[in-house]
Amino acid sequence: MKTVALNSSSYFNKSILQISIFNILVITGTIFLFSLVSLPAILFIPFCVSALTLFLGPFKAAPAIILTYVGFDGMLKILSGYNPVIHVASDLLVVLLCIRWLIFVAFSRSSLNFKLPPFWVFFLIHAMWVSLEILNPYGIGLVPGIAAYKIYASFLTLYFFTYSFFDKVSDLRSMFVLAIIILTVESILSIYQFNLGASSVLALSPNYAKPMNDIFVGKQFRPFGTAATPGGASTWLFLSTPLVVAFTSMDKKMFKKIVLIALIIVVIYALFVCQIRSAMLKAVAGSIAAYIVIFWRKPVRLFAGALVGGLFYLSFQLILTIDDPQMKTAQARYEAINSIRSITSSRGHGVVENILYIWENAPFGIGLSRTGAAAKVFEEKISSNPYFGVEWMFADNLYKAFREYCGF
Repeated sequence: MKTVALNSSSYFNKSILQISIFNILVITGTIFLFSLVSLPAILFIPFCVSALTLFLGPFKAAPAIILTYVGFDGMLKILSGYNPVIHVASDLLVVLLCIRWLIFVAFSRSSLNFKLPPFWVFFLIHAMWVSLEILNPYGIGLVPGIAAYKIYASFLTLYFFTYSFFDKVSDLRSMFVLAIIILTVESILSIYQFNLGASSVLALSPNYAKPMNDIFVGKQFRPFGTAATPGGASTWLFLSTPLVVAFTSMDKKMFKKIVLIALIIVVIYALFVCQIRSAMLKAVAGSIAAYIVIFWRKPVRLFAGALVGGLFYLSFQLILTIDDPQMKTAQARYEAINSIRSITSSRGHGVVENILYIWENAPFGIGLSRTGAAAKVFEEKISSNPYFGVEWMFADNLYKAFREYCGF
């Protein structure tokens, strides 16, 4: 199988990277400007610029433009005080992409040759089922159901668009590089926030006090990164870490390997300070899977990877010896990973009871209307529901949410 060197000019799509980096500079520049003048109106600049480049740029750059905005939208939401437009801005960008594509198809003589991706049937089944859930009798109404629908449908369209727009491997590699760039920002920012504590985000905006909820303060503080929740940066970290491992494994240039290995070390420490144990485990599992996929036919490389991974693990144990009061909570949560009982007691409490209750009382789910940005608007209506009240709002676990809202 033919391979392409990392320093090859055809290895990346430059237009995708250039537009993405431009958008990152606009977003970070806007946040910096906000830190100086605290004017909420300027927080609309990233959305307006992203929407403009989405309409004027090449179709190939569209997924990267949206990915770039998503990488920072959590911070923009908090700084804006959860402005209703900024709160759903990433979804609006997806809608704008759909509109642009429909306009192109309607007025262009040439077809876009929209290709159906693998497993599209499963996505179709999902879309049909979720659409039916809007009419679930346990839901609180048609309008709340439609308002929550975007969580289950909007971003799935990117899977189809990306598969159709990208016709070269270099296009996908450019997306990987973009994810790694945002990963670097997330990691450095998370470590910076952890070192300074809650004051690092409260100095930027007092709006950060609400998601901290008087819980994640003091020694319990978890960095936000660019996310909207304490420790939320860990989601981007664990999803992107396997990409860094893949690039490090395939790159033959020693300097690039050293830079990427240094980045992996920074990411590992950032995951540690975010204190989300499931994210740590997912990052490790994803990295191992990525390495095995790349070298599954090369036992020597697999053995070398296992050896290096073991050394990384042993070296990281040194962090537990650091005597710093600020790190005590993070150290305790990291040590708890070795305790199955600790993890299951914190994340698994009541799971069996919840599964049995849904199975017996609402096997087809309770509808979509109790989750998403709009759910808070209908909180009074949810509270008055005689079957599933306010305690069924905002499931904080993906699988729990699907089980409860969409059924089995």
